[in-house]
Amino acid sequence: VVCTTDPAAAAAALLKKKRLCRFPGCTKVIKSQGHCQRHGARAKRCKVDGCDKQAQGTHDGMCKRHWRAVHFPDSSPALKAAAEEEAAKKNQPPPPEGESVYENILPASIAYRPTAVTAAMQQQQQQQSPASAML
Repeated sequence: VVCTTDPAAAAAALLKKKRLCRFPGCTKVIKSQGHCQRHGARAKRCKVDGCDKQAQGTHDGMCKRHWRAVHFPDSSPALKAAAEEEAAKKNQPPPPEGESVYENILPASIAYRPTAVTAAMQQQQQQQSPASAML
C-alpha cells in the first residue's frame, strides 16, 4: 500500500504538532497505535452490543447515538415534536372578545360598499335581533 507524499501536508502537520503515521512516506495524522487508518490503525467500536459504529474518543467508548441516548434521554425526536406542539398551543392568542371592527366600524365608514357576503350577514343579524328581543 502506497500513501501519497505531499510535502505541504507534512509541513502543515508539523506546524500543528500533530503526530504522523509511522508508515514510511505517509504524511497522514495517526489514528491509533501510531498508524493512520489506511496503514493498520484499528478503529474502536461502540461498546453497546450489536452496534457496529465507531466509538468516539470523548463519548465513553460509545458512538454518538448511544452516548446521547444515555446522557440525554429526553432528546428523542418524538418528544421534541410533542414539546414544540405544546409550546405552539401556549403561544396562540386568546379568542377575540367583544365587537368586531368588521361589524360596526367598517359599515359606518364613508367608502364602505357592502358585498353579497356582508349583506347576508346583516340580514342574519336582523333576523336574530327580533328573536332575542322576545326573550
